[in-house]
Amino acid sequence: MNSGIEVYSPAGELYMDGTGRYGRVVDTFQPKLGTGSKTYLDIAEESLDFAYFQGDSQVLTVWKSGQSINWRLDDAYNAAAFSGSRLLVVVAF
Repeated sequence: MNSGIEVYSPAGELYMDGTGRYGRVVDTFQPKLGTGSKTYLDIAEESLDFAYFQGDSQVLTVWKSGQSINWRLDDAYNAAAFSGSRLLVVVAF
């Protein structure tokens, strides 16, 4: 038996369909400044994804390649708009 939640507007429009798959957090860490990567061999490439929150006044570019999450420092200048700590959250669906 399936389960989940669907949220509709008063007009009957579907706002959210929660009957599908949900991501699970696999890893959470602060990537080191510079260039780096982490590989997740136990997660299928099509299921692996991430969310990155800029911080520490540094600009990192983050991307997925196969079963790896990669990052690099793109700008050594201080980016004051990126206050707080940087955080990389890796998820699988």
